[in-house]
Amino acid sequence: MFETIVNVLIICASVLISVGISIFYMKKAVESSFNQLNSNLKELPRVQQMDEMRQKSIDSRQQKALERKIANDLLNVNAPEIKAILQYFSPDTLKYIEDNPQVAMAVIQRFKPLLDQFMGAGQKKDDTEGGLIF
Repeated sequence: MFETIVNVLIICASVLISVGISIFYMKKAVESSFNQLNSNLKELPRVQQMDEMRQKSIDSRQQKALERKIANDLLNVNAPEIKAILQYFSPDTLKYIEDNPQVAMAVIQRFKPLLDQFMGAGQKKDDTEGGLIF
């Protein structure tokens, strides 16, 4: 009978050791998973920021493409007013405007009063007529 009690105690000790080892490894696995999850959550704002930057880049490229198309349309329009203005630009300037329409649009805003005066917009009584609109 003593042997039976010893065997039961050995089996119980083995089970307790196995359970203890299992709990230890499960704890390590849970900690590892938690640390990985925590790391992923810390990355989330950076991922969102990168996504926003990518969207701004796409928007910027689309805006620049549209500006380039508008500038090309303005350069190729058959309006006598536009042709009159363009004849004063050198081929290098025209090429630069075609390649950098966003810069051209900003510069045109600065020179708009002079261009309006050149076009005779100052002589119009109605503000809705004449002048360049940029």
